Amino acid sequence: MGRRKRGEEPQMRFHAHSGQARVRVDGKVIYLGPWDSPEAKANYHRLLVEWHGRSLDQAAPPPPPPSSPPARPVDEPAPPAGLTLAELCLLWIAACQKKFTRKDEG
Repeated sequence: MGRRKRGEEPQMRFHAHSGQARVRVDGKVIYLGPWDSPEAKANYHRLLVEWHGRSLDQAAPPPPPPSSPPARPVDEPAPPAGLTLAELCLLWIAACQKKFTRKDEG
């Protein structure tokens, strides 16, 4: 059994051992009632309504809104920018040359 595509509704399936209808939502199995019964169909449609509204306990919460960094006072100096990629590469090459150069080569 493959995974659902993002946004695709969970499918009602038959659980052979118990004879019930079941749905897997966010990795959890929810039993709906006897297979092909009005109870199972009603529970399935209720579950779909909740799933679309994302009000199920198993549903993932919405991501938090992006936060902006706190404003800096005007008189405070800007923090140092750090190393650039070019400076990092130069330091790495120098360290490699020092470590992997033969002693008799100088």
